[in-house]
Amino acid sequence: LDLCKKEYQNYKEGKPRAFSHFADHYDLDVALNSKSESSVTKIKLMKLILKQAKALACSKQIGFMVTIQPSSFDMLAKFQKVLSKFPGYSNKNLTDLFQNICSEMNIPYINLFNLFNKNNPEELFFKGLNFHWNDKGQDIAAKETAKYLTRLIRTDLKKNNNRLNS
Repeated sequence: LDLCKKEYQNYKEGKPRAFSHFADHYDLDVALNSKSESSVTKIKLMKLILKQAKALACSKQIGFMVTIQPSSFDMLAKFQKVLSKFPGYSNKNLTDLFQNICSEMNIPYINLFNLFNKNNPEELFFKGLNFHWNDKGQDIAAKETAKYLTRLIRTDLKKNNNRLNS
Protein backbone atom coordinates (compact mmCIF):
# COMPACT_ATOMS: atom_id res chain seq x y z
CA LEU A 1 0.00 0.00 0.00
CA ASP A 2 2.94 2.32 0.68
CA LEU A 3 4.14 1.95 -2.91
CA CYS A 4 0.66 2.85 -4.21
CA LYS A 5 0.56 5.93 -1.96
CA LYS A 6 4.05 7.03 -2.99
CA GLU A 7 3.27 6.52 -6.66
CA TYR A 8 0.05 8.54 -6.37
CA GLN A 9 1.78 11.34 -4.46
CA ASN A 10 4.35 11.65 -7.25
CA TYR A 11 1.53 11.80 -9.78
CA LYS A 12 -0.33 14.53 -7.85
CA GLU A 13 2.81 16.62 -7.48
CA GLY A 14 3.71 16.20 -11.15
CA LYS A 15 7.08 14.78 -10.23
CA PRO A 16 9.07 12.73 -12.71
CA ARG A 17 8.13 9.12 -12.53
CA ALA A 18 10.43 7.54 -9.98
CA PHE A 19 9.18 4.03 -10.65
CA SER A 20 10.40 1.70 -13.32
CA HIS A 21 7.97 1.24 -16.19
CA PHE A 22 8.97 -2.41 -15.98
CA ALA A 23 7.67 -2.65 -12.42
CA ASP A 24 4.41 -4.48 -12.10
CA HIS A 25 2.81 -4.13 -8.73
CA TYR A 26 -0.64 -4.94 -7.41
CA ASP A 27 -3.00 -1.96 -7.13
CA LEU A 28 -3.89 -2.64 -3.54
CA ASP A 29 -5.46 0.79 -3.09
CA VAL A 30 -8.02 0.07 -5.83
CA ALA A 31 -8.61 -3.49 -4.63
CA LEU A 32 -9.34 -2.30 -1.09
CA ASN A 33 -11.29 0.89 -1.71
CA SER A 34 -12.26 2.01 -5.20
CA LYS A 35 -13.58 5.28 -3.71
CA SER A 36 -10.24 6.47 -2.31
CA GLU A 37 -8.66 9.51 -3.96
CA SER A 38 -5.85 7.51 -5.57
CA SER A 39 -8.27 4.81 -6.75
CA VAL A 40 -10.69 7.29 -8.29
CA THR A 41 -7.80 8.90 -10.16
CA LYS A 42 -6.46 5.55 -11.39
CA ILE A 43 -9.94 4.53 -12.55
CA LYS A 44 -10.41 7.83 -14.42
CA LEU A 45 -7.05 7.39 -16.11
CA MET A 46 -7.90 3.82 -17.11
CA LYS A 47 -11.23 4.96 -18.56
CA LEU A 48 -9.41 7.61 -20.60
CA ILE A 49 -6.89 5.07 -21.86
CA LEU A 50 -9.68 2.68 -22.88
CA LYS A 51 -11.63 5.51 -24.51
CA GLN A 52 -8.59 6.55 -26.57
CA ALA A 53 -7.70 2.97 -27.46
CA LYS A 54 -11.26 2.28 -28.59
CA ALA A 55 -11.36 5.51 -30.63
CA LEU A 56 -8.03 4.73 -32.29
CA ALA A 57 -9.14 1.20 -33.15
CA CYS A 58 -12.43 2.51 -34.58
CA SER A 59 -10.61 5.17 -36.62
CA LYS A 60 -8.50 2.42 -38.19
CA GLN A 61 -11.55 0.12 -38.58
CA ILE A 62 -9.99 -2.41 -36.23
CA GLY A 63 -12.01 -4.40 -33.73
CA PHE A 64 -11.25 -3.63 -30.09
CA MET A 65 -11.79 -5.84 -27.08
CA VAL A 66 -10.38 -6.15 -23.57
CA THR A 67 -9.12 -9.29 -21.88
CA ILE A 68 -9.58 -8.93 -18.12
CA GLN A 69 -6.95 -11.02 -16.44
CA PRO A 70 -7.07 -11.76 -12.72
CA SER A 71 -4.05 -10.93 -10.63
CA SER A 72 -2.25 -13.77 -8.91
CA PHE A 73 -2.80 -11.76 -5.71
CA ASP A 74 -6.53 -12.29 -6.17
CA MET A 75 -6.25 -15.95 -7.07
CA LEU A 76 -3.58 -17.61 -4.93
CA ALA A 77 -4.23 -18.88 -1.40
CA LYS A 78 -1.00 -17.44 0.04
CA PHE A 79 -2.15 -13.92 -0.86
CA GLN A 80 -5.81 -14.50 -0.04
CA LYS A 81 -4.89 -15.36 3.51
CA VAL A 82 -3.43 -11.86 3.99
CA LEU A 83 -5.74 -9.80 1.78
CA SER A 84 -8.96 -11.26 3.18
CA LYS A 85 -8.14 -9.55 6.49
CA PHE A 86 -8.72 -6.12 4.94
CA PRO A 87 -12.28 -4.79 5.22
CA GLY A 88 -13.79 -4.11 1.82
CA TYR A 89 -11.51 -6.54 0.01
CA SER A 90 -12.91 -9.12 -2.37
CA ASN A 91 -10.80 -11.10 -4.79
CA LYS A 92 -13.13 -9.97 -7.60
CA ASN A 93 -12.91 -6.23 -6.87
CA LEU A 94 -10.42 -5.47 -9.64
CA THR A 95 -11.82 -7.74 -12.33
CA ASP A 96 -15.41 -6.69 -11.59
CA LEU A 97 -14.36 -3.04 -11.76
CA PHE A 98 -12.87 -3.50 -15.23
CA GLN A 99 -15.86 -5.53 -16.36
CA ASN A 100 -18.18 -2.70 -15.29
CA ILE A 101 -16.03 -0.10 -17.05
CA CYS A 102 -16.06 -2.11 -20.28
CA SER A 103 -19.84 -2.59 -20.04
CA GLU A 104 -20.38 1.15 -19.49
CA MET A 105 -18.19 1.96 -22.49
CA ASN A 106 -19.70 -0.72 -24.77
CA ILE A 107 -16.33 -2.40 -25.14
CA PRO A 108 -16.42 -6.16 -25.74
CA TYR A 109 -14.51 -7.98 -23.01
CA ILE A 110 -13.73 -11.36 -21.61
CA ASN A 111 -13.22 -11.66 -17.86
CA LEU A 112 -10.97 -14.63 -17.11
CA PHE A 113 -11.50 -14.61 -13.33
CA ASN A 114 -14.04 -17.46 -13.16
CA LEU A 115 -12.13 -19.51 -15.74
CA PHE A 116 -8.91 -19.26 -13.74
CA ASN A 117 -10.73 -19.83 -10.46
CA LYS A 118 -12.20 -23.15 -11.63
CA ASN A 119 -8.93 -24.37 -13.19
CA ASN A 120 -6.79 -24.70 -10.07
CA PRO A 121 -5.26 -21.21 -9.99
CA GLU A 122 -2.29 -22.44 -7.94
CA GLU A 123 -1.11 -24.21 -11.11
CA LEU A 124 -1.59 -21.27 -13.49
CA PHE A 125 1.04 -18.84 -12.23
CA PHE A 126 4.81 -18.98 -11.96
CA LYS A 127 6.26 -19.71 -8.53
CA GLY A 128 8.65 -17.49 -6.57
CA LEU A 129 8.80 -13.77 -7.30
CA ASN A 130 7.30 -13.94 -10.80
CA PHE A 131 3.54 -13.61 -10.35
CA HIS A 132 2.59 -13.81 -14.03
CA TRP A 133 0.83 -16.64 -15.84
CA ASN A 134 2.90 -19.69 -16.59
CA ASP A 135 2.54 -21.66 -19.84
CA LYS A 136 -0.56 -23.47 -18.59
CA GLY A 137 -2.22 -20.19 -17.55
CA GLN A 138 -1.35 -18.58 -20.87
CA ASP A 139 -2.70 -21.60 -22.76
CA ILE A 140 -6.03 -21.54 -20.92
CA ALA A 141 -6.34 -17.77 -21.39
CA ALA A 142 -5.44 -17.93 -25.09
CA LYS A 143 -7.90 -20.73 -25.86
CA GLU A 144 -10.77 -19.03 -24.04
CA THR A 145 -9.99 -15.67 -25.62
CA ALA A 146 -9.88 -17.30 -29.07
CA LYS A 147 -13.32 -18.85 -28.46
CA TYR A 148 -14.65 -15.46 -27.38
CA LEU A 149 -13.19 -13.71 -30.43
CA THR A 150 -14.69 -16.35 -32.71
CA ARG A 151 -18.15 -15.75 -31.19
CA LEU A 152 -17.64 -11.99 -31.45
CA ILE A 153 -16.63 -12.17 -35.11
CA ARG A 154 -19.51 -14.50 -35.99
CA THR A 155 -21.99 -12.19 -34.26
CA ASP A 156 -20.54 -9.20 -36.10
CA LEU A 157 -20.70 -11.01 -39.44
CA LYS A 158 -24.35 -11.95 -38.83
CA LYS A 159 -25.18 -8.30 -38.05
CA ASN A 160 -23.47 -7.15 -41.24
CA ASN A 161 -25.23 -9.82 -43.33
CA ASN A 162 -28.60 -8.89 -41.83
CA ARG A 163 -27.93 -5.22 -42.60
CA LEU A 164 -27.00 -6.07 -46.21
CA ASN A 165 -30.10 -8.24 -46.67
CA SER A 166 -32.52 -5.63 -45.30
